[in-house]
Amino acid sequence: MKINDSYKRLNSVWGWIDRQHNEQIARQIPPHSQILDIGCGYGSLVNYLSEQGHEAEGIDLEEDMIIIAKRLFPHVNVKLMNAEEVDSIPSSGFDVIILRDALHHLVWEHESKRVFENIRRILKPDGKLIIWDPNPMWILRFSRKLVNHIDPQASVEMAKAVLDQEHFHIESLTFFEAIGLPLSGGYVGLQLVPNVKVVNMFLVKVNNVLSKLINGIGLGPLFLWRYLIVAHL
Repeated sequence: MKINDSYKRLNSVWGWIDRQHNEQIARQIPPHSQILDIGCGYGSLVNYLSEQGHEAEGIDLEEDMIIIAKRLFPHVNVKLMNAEEVDSIPSSGFDVIILRDALHHLVWEHESKRVFENIRRILKPDGKLIIWDPNPMWILRFSRKLVNHIDPQASVEMAKAVLDQEHFHIESLTFFEAIGLPLSGGYVGLQLVPNVKVVNMFLVKVNNVLSKLINGIGLGPLFLWRYLIVAHL
């Protein structure tokens, strides 16, 4: 079953997995932080972080995304803005800047140098840059070929090279996501499990256990679908 409507998608199995991803990112953030989510999409991460007591806001260059975000989460602070042109944002204004599923787009489809110049300017001196991005390991690449899903790729090695070039130091690198994303279909894929609360709860727990196990034994780069990088200037 494929769900195209954004509201139905976030209220299906994917909504549970999406929240689990948000939780993984939130664990890296100090309490009561000022946060900017660049490429905020439907705004679910901004909404989640706001619920956790942070001052979170998001920007996206796709007007349709911002319209949907405001419909899904009327109280979140999201706006239409290109990350290459954020001159209206004050310098040193954020404790944390997040690129969730955005780095591969910035590297291949935008002026990434300009974006990182802006990130350095608006990030506080002791602030964090958090990157959550698809890990283009063999399973992901094979799955994309099966469903004919075309998307740019930014490997961990590429992410490291970009961060080094842009004068960021990596604090931590972990991997997550074993079965939740492929079974739920994510935002665009085919949902392979029924949308039943008990099933959703079980899927989230198994996904968490398997992700921690696989990452813990060092096989995350080969088998897990997302990488999480925390870096600072």
